[in-house]
Amino acid sequence: RKLLNFVSLVQISNISKCSYRTSSYNFTRISGPSFKMSEVEKSSIASPGGDTIFGKILRKEIPCDFIYEDDRCVAFHDINAQAPVHFLVIPRKPIEMLSVADSSDETLLGHLMLVASKLAKEQGLNDGFRLVVNNGKDGAQSVYHLHLHVLGGRQLGWPPVRSDTFGLNNIWLTKLAPRLTNFLLKSQPETPPLPIYREPISIHYNNKISSGMFHSMNICSA
Repeated sequence: RKLLNFVSLVQISNISKCSYRTSSYNFTRISGPSFKMSEVEKSSIASPGGDTIFGKILRKEIPCDFIYEDDRCVAFHDINAQAPVHFLVIPRKPIEMLSVADSSDETLLGHLMLVASKLAKEQGLNDGFRLVVNNGKDGAQSVYHLHLHVLGGRQLGWPPVRSDTFGLNNIWLTKLAPRLTNFLLKSQPETPPLPIYREPISIHYNNKISSGMFHSMNICSA
């Protein structure tokens, strides 16, 4: 990566007999860590309509190991598991979200619930589990194909608590830190070093006006 240009020493002749040592300070760009978007951040940019990753999984355009499938739904483990056991149950019918389901979907929705319960038992969640359906932006729905999250394998809290000590729900990690990193990287100059200008100047020094030459602009140390 391109190094930041250093700024150079200001030398004013005929003003002082002090000697200056020019020092160059090179600053490399800092590559910030890569941050994975949270589901909340994904949901803020997701929108209904169009193809989805679940549609591609159902068409087997994306490989996926199903833990269950029938003519109405499939189930598979979530790759971003939020619990020791975390799997999804999705209908083959492309219902965007629960709020747009109608009376014709009653049997299908009941089937999804029963499949979720059956698989939870098969996954060893005998002490309990949680079933979650995210709906819309405020519900943190990041994929607009109806899906049921089934989570278990540990004691789950209620109400759902924010995941970090300060109650920020990882806002720093998922939003502020990467944006600050991008801002700092973009703010670094990409232009070549400034040319050296030589122009006559006048400076007040010990109550006298001294004339000199503006040689260059640099950080200096005496």
